[in-house]
Amino acid sequence: MQTKKKELNLDLPLKDLRTAVVLAGGVSQRMGQDKALICDPDGRTWIEKIVKLAHTWAPRVWVVTGPSLKYQDPLKDKNVELICDDVPNLGPLGGIATALTKTMSSHVLFLSCDMPDVSVEDLNKLPFISNLEEVVWSYPTYFPFVIKVNGSVLMKLKQRLEENEKSLGKFLKLLTGRSICFKNMERTLNLNSSQDLALRHEN
Repeated sequence: MQTKKKELNLDLPLKDLRTAVVLAGGVSQRMGQDKALICDPDGRTWIEKIVKLAHTWAPRVWVVTGPSLKYQDPLKDKNVELICDDVPNLGPLGGIATALTKTMSSHVLFLSCDMPDVSVEDLNKLPFISNLEEVVWSYPTYFPFVIKVNGSVLMKLKQRLEENEKSLGKFLKLLTGRSICFKNMERTLNLNSSQDLALRHEN
């Protein structure tokens, strides 16, 4: 008797078909120090915490950053690849373009280096993208978000870059997809300034 062949559910990509990307190419001007290298009381930098989180979603983790080697020491032995931003000075869209044009994965998760409180629980609530979708993002900050890599997405991204359009939100809304709202929204807020940092310590 022939055994019925099990069909793969293409809406649920295997873990080895995914890549997680941490964007860390900003200048941290409002914070007054490199956000990725801020140390929490447990002794870990934000970039270390976010890279560890990224590994729960994908075996392959990239950090997209500028030409500086400042993240080599904190990320030593963290099983992460540092990728130099090919499209500098265009904010997160430049880092996204760098990652999407290099990856061979079908789905890419993007995280920001200034969101150290995002949890495994939060990532688990990100739904997988259906066959009819290109992106699922978090409301209201967009990060974390998952993009399906295809020609349509790359074409729209290229067009935005050629127009020197830096808005992440406008780009994501060009794609077919949806936003989701986390119950504990404060965990997915970007920490951009010393005031944000002080409020986090108070809480």
